[in-house]
Amino acid sequence: MPTNEERIYALEQNVEGLNRGMRDLNHNVTVLLGVAMEQGKDIREIKVRLADLSERIDTVDGRLNTMSGHLNTLDGRLTAFERSVNNRFEAVDARFDAVDARLDKMDARFDAFEHSVDARFETQDQKLDQILLLLGKHLPGLGG
Repeated sequence: MPTNEERIYALEQNVEGLNRGMRDLNHNVTVLLGVAMEQGKDIREIKVRLADLSERIDTVDGRLNTMSGHLNTLDGRLTAFERSVNNRFEAVDARFDAVDARLDKMDARFDAFEHSVDARFETQDQKLDQILLLLGKHLPGLGG
C-alpha cells in the first residue's frame, strides 16, 4: 500500500493532468464557440442574401409575367392582322377572278367578232371573184 505522500503525489499528478485536460478542453470549446459564432454570422449573411435574391427573383418573375401579357396582346394583334390581310387577299383574289372571267368573255366575244369579220371578208372575196369573172368574160382584156 502506498504511503500518504505517494498518494498525494499521485493525486497531484492526476489533478495536474486533469487541469491540462481542462485547459485543452477550454481551448477547444473556445475555438468551437468562435467557429460557431462565425458560422452564425455567415448563416445570417446567407439569409440576408437569400432574401435579397428572393426579392430579385420576385421582381424578375413580375416582369416576366408583364412581358408575357404584352406578348399575348401582341399575339392577338398579329392574329387579327393576319386575318385582316388574309381577308383582303381573298377579296383581291375574288376581284382578279372576276376580271379574269370578264376577260375570258371578252376573248370569246372577240373570237366571235373575228370569225364574223373573217366570214364577211370571205363573202366579199367571193363576190369580188365573181365580179372579176364576169368582167373577164365581158371585157377580155381585164380578166385574169
